[in-house]
Amino acid sequence: MVTAPYPILIFDGECHFCRRQVLRWRRVTGDRVFYMSRQTIIADQKYLGISELGFENSVQFLESNGRCRHGADAVFRVLAHAGGVWKCFAALYDRCSAFASASEFLYRSVANARSYL
Repeated sequence: MVTAPYPILIFDGECHFCRRQVLRWRRVTGDRVFYMSRQTIIADQKYLGISELGFENSVQFLESNGRCRHGADAVFRVLAHAGGVWKCFAALYDRCSAFASASEFLYRSVANARSYL
């Protein structure tokens, strides 16, 4: 398990859609989340314990405590660092399996179409 002094979102830096979303998220999270493209950490993948397939399939969020989240869960965790209503979405994801399932379905649908967005 890898720990960091701050949470890190790892995203596909070659994806235009991903880069646009990260710019939006940076505006609301400020310096509370560090953002890195997966292309910049390719050599450290194994150290992080995330497979190449994991990086290809979804964003990866490494929390300060070393826990790794991905997909919609990762998005809600990042946005929870913005505070306000965003924290509610992360809590709802944890407490309501129907919301979590629907969120992951939507995330997967967007991820599969991201080259068109």
